[in-house]
Amino acid sequence: MQALIRFLTYIIHWFILLGDIIDTWVYRAGLLNLQYELATAVGLLKSVAGFILISLSYYLAYRFTKYRIF
Repeated sequence: MQALIRFLTYIIHWFILLGDIIDTWVYRAGLLNLQYELATAVGLLKSVAGFILISLSYYLAYRFTKYRIF
């Protein structure tokens, strides 16, 4: 029974390490590990990267197909 619990704990640990997305990492770093500055910086970087990707996709859609959403 203890071997099964150890194995499940091992699997859950690797799932958390490998199956993490930025939002859950920011939550874990900011609220659970009390690293507010780092979590804020990573969250801001994620938002800026998303804004750049959306802006680039709007630009490319207009440039190649003359299609505008706004």
